[in-house]
Amino acid sequence: VQDVKASGAYADGTWTVVFRRAVRPQGDDNVPLVVKDGTKLPVAFSVWNGSNAERDGFKAVTPQWQQLAF
Repeated sequence: VQDVKASGAYADGTWTVVFRRAVRPQGDDNVPLVVKDGTKLPVAFSVWNGSNAERDGFKAVTPQWQQLAF
């Protein structure tokens, strides 16, 4: 179960995407995001771009960890 809500908007050649989920999600497979202000957690993203002939498991990924700041 991926209990995440997302919305995206494209303007002036740039995508902006917002993901929302509970800080303390239910279930054993979910990672709680209970951290102190100023903490950074490593995250990675994958992006499917159909106009680049990406499909199924073929997609772009971040080449290194990104820092999610709280």
